[in-house]
Order: sequence, then structure tokens, then C-alpha cells
Amino acid sequence: MNDIVEMRAVSKSFALPSGETLPILHGISLSIRKGEIIAIVGRSGSGKWTLLNTLGLLDSPTSGSLKIHGIDVTNLQDAKLAQLRGAFLGFVFQQFHLIDRRTALENVEEPLLFASRRELAHRSAVASTLLEKVGLADR
Repeated sequence: MNDIVEMRAVSKSFALPSGETLPILHGISLSIRKGEIIAIVGRSGSGKWTLLNTLGLLDSPTSGSLKIHGIDVTNLQDAKLAQLRGAFLGFVFQQFHLIDRRTALENVEEPLLFASRRELAHRSAVASTLLEKVGLADR
């Protein structure tokens, strides 16, 4: 299996204060393979953000299944989801979301504080390598 993400028949709905249910995602099936680059496009209000939050393990599907690296994450507890986010996922925001009082290196090191002990011990070297890869080593 080369799929790093496998989403099958995922739907997501939200309960409104009125008691009504607002469906956002409707039976989405998606596979993403290692090394594949995808784009999620659509008009405003089409569910892109909800889909990304679901793929990023920040939101759980109302129905369907989601696997990340072969692990069914559909019914996992928050602590396990946080662990998987730290191990397998990264987020790139439209805004910088940097800590002003820190250098670029320190900002890149920050998420590695939640990584495995092996990665934690080498976080400065890992962060330096990542900054070099994107042409920001001088920052």
C-alpha cells in the first residue's frame, strides 16, 4: 500500500443552534500516495477548510473512514490524534503564524519539541536542513 491518506465515504455535518444539521462534506473518497502533490480548490463555502481540518485530524468525520499511514483514525481519542499529527502531518498556513521573538530556526524547531525523543535530540539540525531546502537558511 502506497497510500498515506485513505478517505472513504467521509461526510461531515455540524449541528446548528436551531437544532438543524448543516451537511458540509458528502461522501468524500480520496487517496493520496506518498510523493503526490494535490490541490483542493473550490468556491468559498464549498467545504475546503472542513476537508483540510478532517485530513489534518483537527476534526472527525460524522461518517465514513479515514486512514493515515494505514492507521484508522476515525474513532481515536484526542491524545492519539495529537501524537499522529506530530508524527505524520505538517501545516502550512496562509499567514506566517511565527513567534516574533524567535528566529526562523527557533520557529521551525518548535513543532519538533513534540516529536519523538530521537528527533527531539536533533531538532536544531533537522530545522537547519529544512530551512536550507526552502532557501531560508540565512534567516
